[in-house]
Amino acid sequence: MRFTIDRDSLKSALSRAIKGVDMSSTLPILSGILITATEGSLRLENTNMEVSLRQRVIANVEEPGQVVVPGKLLSDIVGHLPDMAILFATDGTRLNVTCGKSFYSLNTMAAQDFPAFPDYEIDSMVELPSSVLNEMVNKVGVAASTDRNRAILTGILVDVTADNVRFVTTDSVRLAVADAKVVSEVENFQVIAPARSLRSVLSLASDQKTITVGTNQSQLIFLFGDVVYVTRRIEGNYPNYRKLIPSTHVSGVRMRMNDLYEAMQRIKAMTVNNSEVTLSVSAEQNLLVITTNIPDQGNAREEIPVDVDGDDITISFNSRFIYDFVQKADDDVMLTFEAESPIRPGIFRTRGDVDFLYLVMPVRPNY
Repeated sequence: MRFTIDRDSLKSALSRAIKGVDMSSTLPILSGILITATEGSLRLENTNMEVSLRQRVIANVEEPGQVVVPGKLLSDIVGHLPDMAILFATDGTRLNVTCGKSFYSLNTMAAQDFPAFPDYEIDSMVELPSSVLNEMVNKVGVAASTDRNRAILTGILVDVTADNVRFVTTDSVRLAVADAKVVSEVENFQVIAPARSLRSVLSLASDQKTITVGTNQSQLIFLFGDVVYVTRRIEGNYPNYRKLIPSTHVSGVRMRMNDLYEAMQRIKAMTVNNSEVTLSVSAEQNLLVITTNIPDQGNAREEIPVDVDGDDITISFNSRFIYDFVQKADDDVMLTFEAESPIRPGIFRTRGDVDFLYLVMPVRPNY
């Protein structure tokens, strides 16, 4: 095998391979990248047996062939080579790398020992704007569970209709729902995608305008640029999250998102992990008061002017959950907060290019 390739093109492809697939496997072959050289291009493949990534890169191929090279080692070497064409040539079980005055000779592994790229057929697919998907995953990802014993809750419910895309996550204590008005050619596309895989795909496709999401009975397939990303879909029925959202409230509050963000950032110094913050709404004063009390540290109070629709209410939450929300919401939008009672969920909503609903179960305050 012998080929020449532009340094930057190969560097980008190797970076995607490393980021897209966990290459820390104890099996040496799974830490490698299968390089297949054919006329005019290279095909790069890597896998951890759960996620598989395939890319095509333009190259000047003089002699076709296949070889498996340690992925991280090759990425590190190429990343530090001068910005010029790189010549690769196999010599028995070694791959020689020449770039200007730099020369490396790497041990390789047998291509026939590398796992075959998974066969896939796409039963249903939809093309979506990557920027919108990225914002939606960034918002709802915070409420995805990390408990592997509840696999369904580690995923993101992707629900696409002809004019709307909805992403949903819940860890049974919180619920996050993001909606965006996107016109597509599908009437009903629904799948539970591993949250980790969606984050990975969007990171890899940051320079792409759109991503095609395909699915069959057991797989999720993402197509963007010259990349194919295949992973397992999460099977099962997602919880009926709509039943969790109260249909009424006794107190509704409207405020600037940035006011809540800044108040929570200040009060954060007085909280510890999983401590409580209490939100008290005064309809008469049009005021939201946020308080916290840590017995061995002291207490804090923040006041925010708001517009109140309804009655007074006092409700407490895990402080970390509120921090998570303010970190994900847009600073320059208006926020509404709704509560029905101190023992029922509180709901935070923002509207924009992506509408965001964040529901949090209350806690009983310690003071």
